[in-house]
Amino acid sequence: MAVVLFEEHKVIVEAAEHFLAAIKRTPRIPIEQLSPLRVRLSALIRQHRVTEEEHIFGPLMREGGYAKWPDLAPVVQELMREKAKYSEHIRKWTPQAIDQNWRGYVIDCEKRVDVMKRLVQEEEARIYQPILARNAAPMPARAAAR
Repeated sequence: MAVVLFEEHKVIVEAAEHFLAAIKRTPRIPIEQLSPLRVRLSALIRQHRVTEEEHIFGPLMREGGYAKWPDLAPVVQELMREKAKYSEHIRKWTPQAIDQNWRGYVIDCEKRVDVMKRLVQEEEARIYQPILARNAAPMPARAAAR
């Protein structure tokens, strides 16, 4: 089941890259075409948070939390800060705000996706691998090779 975590990351990154390609098109896509892309990416991220809770963070807390895994605390804290920034990004960029400042929206989305890609790599290497290795869960070859 641990493979699901890595596969969800892959699907999220692909969806984010598709989203960026769409918003960078010239002429720009209509807002009506943008909304389903935003909803899909948001739904994938939301589902992934559920999977993480089930396979990573729930077991982590049941095993004593960060007291047993002090190296994870800084990474998880950064993840929490970035999740809050993502939520703020979603609140800030309403369809009206996007329409009024398309270029600003594109720039902000590029930054969010770059951060997301970096965090995916860190999360897999510094959180998933240690926890899954301890629980003897098989990891996909691409994750184990990092």
